[in-house]
Amino acid sequence: MKRYKVKHTSILHNGSLYKEGSTIELEDSKAKRLEDFLELLPSQPAKTQTQKQQSKNTTTETKKETKTVEVKTEPKQAGGEDGK
Repeated sequence: MKRYKVKHTSILHNGSLYKEGSTIELEDSKAKRLEDFLELLPSQPAKTQTQKQQSKNTTTETKKETKTVEVKTEPKQAGGEDGK
């Protein structure tokens, strides 16, 4: 089976709707009948067992740092700078 990109329309195949721009996998005989509405995607090399394991074990962690700043202020005195 090869992978195709749906173009110019939506395709209903095996009870699933594939909208324009989505990818679909079809056998050559079925793709031939829909060739005006499909664009063959370049084949991707099959992943090796090691690559499959690495993709399963990869996790993304996001660390957030929070910095707390304490600001000390002196109470203001009524009457201005000289305290009067």
